[in-house]
Amino acid sequence: MLAKYFIISVMRYFPFAKNWIDRADTLTLIPTWTFFAPEPNSTDYYLFYRVFSEDFQSPWRLTEFGNKRAWYGFLWNPNRRHRKAFFDLCQLILTVPVESQEEILFGVPYLLVLNHVNYLCRHDLGQLIQFTIARKVPCQGDNLSQVFISNTHQLS
Repeated sequence: MLAKYFIISVMRYFPFAKNWIDRADTLTLIPTWTFFAPEPNSTDYYLFYRVFSEDFQSPWRLTEFGNKRAWYGFLWNPNRRHRKAFFDLCQLILTVPVESQEEILFGVPYLLVLNHVNYLCRHDLGQLIQFTIARKVPCQGDNLSQVFISNTHQLS
């Protein structure tokens, strides 16, 4: 039975069988593996934040999403969800047209990143926080370029 399931799962990727298997699989039991997307990700995003007070401004600090990947990460890597969530939030923030700055500031992606930075700064002595998103395209070198900078916000 397991061998049949495996064969059908593999056959789903052949054009002659895909439509037939998709129609027959009404309960969606046959997996869909998308190892290679039509446009694979080629960008890495980094989140930096800093804290302000009247007479103090901290340097930009890099945030980490999850622990470093373990050797068994190809089998079990729950931290990838944190990195994927951050990547998706960056995509959503950066795709809003520049003219609608207010739409960005009150949008859920911006508020989620701001909430995360606020949590990271909960023990800092400053009164204001700010974050920035930087991008690196590995195939174009190791240069980070700042693609978004937030307003300053009251630290709560």
